[in-house]
Amino acid sequence: MPHQLGKNGHDIDETLVLNKHSILSGDTIIFATDGLFDNSYNDDILNVLNNNTSFDDLAMDMCVMAKDHATNSERISPFARGYTENKGAEMEGGKNDDISVIAVKVV
Repeated sequence: MPHQLGKNGHDIDETLVLNKHSILSGDTIIFATDGLFDNSYNDDILNVLNNNTSFDDLAMDMCVMAKDHATNSERISPFARGYTENKGAEMEGGKNDDISVIAVKVV
């Protein structure tokens, strides 16, 4: 489950992990809110990335996918799986949330 550091967040800064990654020309970087990651597994995101024919549509395609997942009451989303594992209570479906995605191509 993602860290929640906002106004109503309960996590503390000491629980965060800072990573550094090398990037190369041609790499794609995805910046997104938890609405994407709570509703879509990494394999879902990679599938859209690898099968997308237009970079200009990539961010929107990821938003559409995440919204479809968020509104599917029968799908076990990453959020539902994490909730079940952490809270011990069954949960199915996606998480209705804001979904924002920015896709950047490194030049």
